Amino acid sequence: MQKTSHYKRQPLVAGIVFGLVCLAAAAYVQNWVRTEALNWWSLPPVFRILILPATVTSTTQVDKVHLVEFYPMEKRARVVLLAAQTSTDVLGGYGNYPLRSLYPLFTLDKRSARYMQAALSVASGKVIDLVLVFEHYPQVNNLADFRSWLGNRVFQQVTNMKRLEQVGQISWSRIFWFLTYPRLKWSWIDESVEALPKEILPLALDCPVAVVNQAEVKGLASKLTQLLEETGFTVVRTATGFEYQEKSKLIVDPNVGQCSWVIKQVSHLLPSEPEIVNDATRAAEYRAGVVLIIGSDLVY
Repeated sequence: MQKTSHYKRQPLVAGIVFGLVCLAAAAYVQNWVRTEALNWWSLPPVFRILILPATVTSTTQVDKVHLVEFYPMEKRARVVLLAAQTSTDVLGGYGNYPLRSLYPLFTLDKRSARYMQAALSVASGKVIDLVLVFEHYPQVNNLADFRSWLGNRVFQQVTNMKRLEQVGQISWSRIFWFLTYPRLKWSWIDESVEALPKEILPLALDCPVAVVNQAEVKGLASKLTQLLEETGFTVVRTATGFEYQEKSKLIVDPNVGQCSWVIKQVSHLLPSEPEIVNDATRAAEYRAGVVLIIGSDLVY
């Protein structure tokens, strides 16, 4: 009888051991997700999503538009409310238009996605990675409701339940994963009420930027320098060139290894695919890793 009882205990003991192993594995995975997964997924230092109305009518007036900024390495995000009705200079000689009217305007003129991304970056004063457009713009006035609304829309995109109208490319699965990250610290800022704190991007410190105006309009270098600095980049020199440049281009020091992300971000400001010239000597003249040469295509 004792021998039979011994054999009956073995499955029970094995089940208990298996359960403890599963609990330990679950705890390990949970800890890894909270601490290492963000770095493992190679997310950029920052990415920005501008949310705009698809149309503007007398019955669908929008007073604020939303800019969502994610800082993966710092595990934080913020929603910035931008004044939608304030007129701003528009790339390409359009004159002044409210921010909320730009997407309908560009769609009517059949502008390219590349142009839209550059023009909206200049108009909003931020380097924009992605633009989301909604026919029914969200009427939310607090962070909790906005996060819920954005999470639902991103989930629909990831699961292909409803494709979103967008300008620019980004990994939706990464955004959804980041939105559901349990330790993400959120903030809500109305730009009309409080000034945005100046951001410092550590990766950008390793690749300083110079801005040189070679277009026929004065003051462009100062405007784009302000935009880049407020976005978190380090601008070491602003200058005016003597040779007229029709199309903007980038001069890059190939010996500076941290510039690939900076090049991509600065390129978002250009309305067409830029010429990228590897020239360490020319870049060294400006003491920069990346030199933005402004041409007439950046006149606004």
